[in-house]
Amino acid sequence: MSFQIKPATRESIKALIGLYAKSGAGKTHSALLMMRGLVGPKGRIAVIDTENRRSSIFADVIPGGFSVIDLDPPFSADRYWEALEVAQANADGIVIDSFSHVWAGEGGLLDQHEAELERMAGSDWKRRESVKMSAWIRPKQAHKRLVERILRLKHPLIVAMRGEEKTHIEKGSGKTEVYTDKFCSPIGDPRFIFELLIHAECIAKENAQGHMVGGYLRLTKVSRNEIIPLLPGPNEQVGVKHGESLAAWCAGTPSAKPEATTTVAPKAEPKTGTEAQPGTAALKRKLWEITGEHHLGSKEKLNQWLWDELLMKEDKTIATLTADELSCLIVTVGDKIAKGVTP
Repeated sequence: MSFQIKPATRESIKALIGLYAKSGAGKTHSALLMMRGLVGPKGRIAVIDTENRRSSIFADVIPGGFSVIDLDPPFSADRYWEALEVAQANADGIVIDSFSHVWAGEGGLLDQHEAELERMAGSDWKRRESVKMSAWIRPKQAHKRLVERILRLKHPLIVAMRGEEKTHIEKGSGKTEVYTDKFCSPIGDPRFIFELLIHAECIAKENAQGHMVGGYLRLTKVSRNEIIPLLPGPNEQVGVKHGESLAAWCAGTPSAKPEATTTVAPKAEPKTGTEAQPGTAALKRKLWEITGEHHLGSKEKLNQWLWDELLMKEDKTIATLTADELSCLIVTVGDKIAKGVTP
């Protein structure tokens, strides 16, 4: 018999992480710092660089350094895999910067679809319309094979993807206005997120000098809630230590007990004192909902963020606020978020 059955254990997990961002938000630097933590101080890092060795600007700031594999056009799935095979044979951890090119770069999936249309229909536009869906078959099969191979890699992998801004239209008072969304979307296969352990947008925040500094994370997927405390908090940049914590978790090594996390509003506990006031539980749920990008599922992180932003006195916590205080806090936080002034 060629199959065996054995108890499942959380060990030898290979971290597969996706980071995406607009230009200047720190995705490459963050990926390299996190990978250094994942492979350890002596681990070998290989970067598959599709952006004319742009990752090399960080060569002197990443502890232990890293190696680079230049990947030039055409950015086909097969060429990505060739580069990955070289990286896997010569490194302990791999960063792809950028994985967006296999989708939208020169010779990537979108270009391959156009080439298939040209092969199948030429300049016959009526024919092109009729075979448009069929022309996706070959490019998407190649992309699917690449993803399947990635899932079988023996080393941790971080893929950096470019982000693009999205707009939406709102109508009101007889006017139609176009707004740019606060956050961006990754350029690539939207289904790739299902394969990832962690998926996050790198964002930039204004520092005390008024400069925009990248390296902060907005989590869009975490496969296990207990991973959240291992990652940077709302006002913390990605560092080597976060990769180290993830490496320990992936290896099944007991780490510092993570603080309790949840993806929904915390359940109300027995009401005493201020808790017994009518509407308090509902107000807490409302506050929890509108501050999701800051608390990341942790009550402790929410308290810390409110203290850091001077929105709540340091001798207070969410648990001790009255209904009136919660109502005022919700209005204040809501105004900040709506105006986009919250860092």
